[in-house]
Amino acid sequence: MALDADFPTPDSEDEAPPSRRRGIALCLSGGGFRATLFHLGAIQRLFELGIATSPDFDTVASVSGGSLTCAQWAIAEAQAKTENRNLDFTRDIARPLQALTSRDIRTGAMAQKFLLPWNWFRGAFATNAMITKFETAFGKGTLNLLPDHPRFVFCATDMAFGASFIFDRDRVGSYLAGYAPPEGFTLAQAVAASPGESRGLARTVGFRPRLPPALRPDAHRPRHRTSQRRPRARCQRRCAKTDPQ
Repeated sequence: MALDADFPTPDSEDEAPPSRRRGIALCLSGGGFRATLFHLGAIQRLFELGIATSPDFDTVASVSGGSLTCAQWAIAEAQAKTENRNLDFTRDIARPLQALTSRDIRTGAMAQKFLLPWNWFRGAFATNAMITKFETAFGKGTLNLLPDHPRFVFCATDMAFGASFIFDRDRVGSYLAGYAPPEGFTLAQAVAASPGESRGLARTVGFRPRLPPALRPDAHRPRHRTSQRRPRARCQRRCAKTDPQ
């Protein structure tokens, strides 16, 4: 499954200095369904204390199992605002996540990938199968429909550039590959991409780096921390010719 998207625009990884940062941010780590349910309990307490509904509560960032919790929370916030009502934690977040985590959504996709020979060379088969399952749970809404507050950020890793790859309501991409508009990417795709490090992550979700069709980023693996901060132009110079197909 690959959706068309406009070519991304280059950008720098600009962050506000610590002295100018304001608000509260929450990071939801990975760990499969255990992480999903652990975070569910954690945010329940944040709602009970009024922290999650505070005006200062600004950002939720997630990876892997934490992205399931993050996605359901984002949907709940968006639906509550659309219907002009208060969010009901139990009905809108807890019960849907408990229903999702009560069944195995991974084994079937992985079994079809490795047990059926015609799927062995379909590199994106398992990811596309997971996208389909997440569309059942979270719908087919695009990222630009996420609420503007709090900001929900789904994190992944694109090994082609060796950089953090993000999905949120404003942009999709990385500071090395550039950023594309979010309208061409669904929440289900963001959640499916979030669990891991994929050399083909960008291609799988339809992201097109700002490169000629006959070029692709070299399979670059940073050997030390400083190499991860190479400017985008230098990464593009390490390109290799490949079949445009």
